Amino acid sequence: MKNKIVPLIIILVGTAIMAFTLSYVIKSSGIKKNGISAEGTVKSIRQMGSKTELKKVTVSFNTTDGSEVTATASKREFVSVGDKVVLWYDKADPQKIDFGDTIRYNMRGVFIGGIFVILGLYFFIMHRVRDKSVIPKVSV
Repeated sequence: MKNKIVPLIIILVGTAIMAFTLSYVIKSSGIKKNGISAEGTVKSIRQMGSKTELKKVTVSFNTTDGSEVTATASKREFVSVGDKVVLWYDKADPQKIDFGDTIRYNMRGVFIGGIFVILGLYFFIMHRVRDKSVIPKVSV
């Protein structure tokens, strides 16, 4: 029984990693595909963690109707305060922006989660086959 629980936990962890990172990929792709492109100016940069390449970048930009908006999103590429950057924003909610450079970064998480799922399935199936192939010895 214990041999079956570990692969199931690996599958669950892999599925969680995939779901978490895939949600960011879908969000970024949606904004980039359906959003409006604009040029913004970097106002501030905050490191998201000590072991991540991502930074929270706050930019100000003008929407198509001329309104100035300040918004924050994750960015991988190096930028400095005052730099001009290309971004995409949601017309319905200009606070939702994306720089378009985190999709490939987040796809790594989807890939790693997929590997966990595949390995978990492999070990689960191997234990099932092994359990069924064991023929009980009958003593006479």
